[in-house]
Amino acid sequence: MVSTSCSPDIVLYNVLMDSMAKESRYDEALDIYMHIRGNQIKPDAYTLSTLAQVLRFSRNIGLLRRMILRSDISFDLVACNSVLCALCKSGFPSEAIQFYIDKIGLSIKPDRYTYVGLLDSLCQLGRVSHAIDFYRDVIVSDPESNAYVHAAILCGLVRQGRNLLALRILREAVRENYSLDSVCYTIVLHGLFCAHRVEEACGLFEQMKHSGIAPNTSTYNVMLRGLCRTRDLHAVKQFLTEMECADVEMDSISFNVVASLTKSQHIGSAAAMIGGMLNLGMKPSTKTCSLIAHSGGYKLVLEDNTAATVESDGSDSSSDLLVCSAS
Repeated sequence: MVSTSCSPDIVLYNVLMDSMAKESRYDEALDIYMHIRGNQIKPDAYTLSTLAQVLRFSRNIGLLRRMILRSDISFDLVACNSVLCALCKSGFPSEAIQFYIDKIGLSIKPDRYTYVGLLDSLCQLGRVSHAIDFYRDVIVSDPESNAYVHAAILCGLVRQGRNLLALRILREAVRENYSLDSVCYTIVLHGLFCAHRVEEACGLFEQMKHSGIAPNTSTYNVMLRGLCRTRDLHAVKQFLTEMECADVEMDSISFNVVASLTKSQHIGSAAAMIGGMLNLGMKPSTKTCSLIAHSGGYKLVLEDNTAATVESDGSDSSSDLLVCSAS
């Protein structure tokens, strides 16, 4: 293009930046942005939206304040939400709230993604009462708020250890017939198990099913993990049977949760359950095989299932069980 005297415009640069970001080539994406500035081309809102994501995932969030927050570029809602999310997810909740006040509060009408960023920021700062007040203002002004907003306040409360408060907020939402999904219930179930409220968790799980909201694999994994931590093998066996009857697509997290029982004195029973899961066609991950091998249960489980194919490792962290969908 240069040799033919054609000058790239901001649209082309935006496409290149976005392509680099999607390929996780963050340094190249940043180089393109610096090239834009060096050529005296004014970035637009789409450029800033992409840049915010690049800085977040490349862990160069310190550059965000210099490159974006101090810029005089006009923002649209998408760019504002991208910056808000980048600040919040990178551990700068105070800056996220101030950015909202400066850029969004007076001139741009916020949407559900804006609300989620603010709720998350308020909870990170420990301003739980303010977060709840803001949440209630949102749902009063928009009773049809997407489940994503409800999940955000519930997740923020659980992360702050306010598990029973999260349960109360969920029950209020159920009474008001607000739009909830399996993510909302899964978050609160996780919190109840963290608070050792096993009976309340089991009751909420039954309520979820009776309300017509189908548990997904993450919901079942949270329940399975919570029951395994109680070391109640009878309850675990019953729940695995329920998962089988419900035709749940068990994944490597399900496997790892049950495999963790092999560390206990119930290694024989745990090995039998894992053997049953293998017979159902489930494939252990490398982490699962490592858990079993280190427990001494390798011969009990895997030697009789030598044809089992090892899956790529799946994460077993609590946060990965609580991924909120914006759909």
